[in-house]
Amino acid sequence: MTPSSIALIALFLLIPFSSIGQYEKPLNLDKKASGDFFPGIIQLTSGERIEGEIEYNYVTGILYEKDGKKTKPYTATNVIFFEVTQGEKVRKFYSLPFDIFQTGREQLSFFEVLFERNSVAILSNYSLSYKRTENRTTMNEVKVFLKSENIYLVKGSSGILPFLKAGKFSNLNAWKPRKSGRERNPGFRVINKDLPLFFFDEHYEGVLTYIDQNQLKLNKVQDLVKAVEYYVSIK
Repeated sequence: MTPSSIALIALFLLIPFSSIGQYEKPLNLDKKASGDFFPGIIQLTSGERIEGEIEYNYVTGILYEKDGKKTKPYTATNVIFFEVTQGEKVRKFYSLPFDIFQTGREQLSFFEVLFERNSVAILSNYSLSYKRTENRTTMNEVKVFLKSENIYLVKGSSGILPFLKAGKFSNLNAWKPRKSGRERNPGFRVINKDLPLFFFDEHYEGVLTYIDQNQLKLNKVQDLVKAVEYYVSIK
């Protein structure tokens, strides 16, 4: 059994209830763009449990605890999980091993649990990469950062399976509200079209009928949650 599989089994044991919610934009891009702290809990690998004001910067993958006028950083290597409370909603993030950058080596990263029930889960994770390009004005080579959000499906010990990927942006503040007040859609696209056939197994045709009848689109997170919730109800 791989480290990822062991960690996922542990994840399911840690969450004794189903978790379903509206798709949320990154924590540190709410209202003030960054620097927002929310009430939360951090469970460290040392066994220490911290309760207070915390912020998760999804771009850098660093979690911060507000300690007076200072902040204390934590990474996925010394955190088991953390929870952030926004109004009535509690968002849960777990540290899991995964080869995000496809280097052949797994590393611990934070994943948000968007849905979990009966050993089936939908996880969200953010990644940051960069490329070199040419500035059209100065003709100098510059480094452009690219951020993306990834959605994964999990079933039992199958591992973390990539399914959706958000469009990439060169501007780290690209997710800003439009003048109308509506939030920009990150533009998810399916990156593994064969995964639903494997994931929904012998119930694939039934789930496909449910998707068609309810006019769901699997590249929309909320619709994906509905489809997976239906699958769990009939399996």
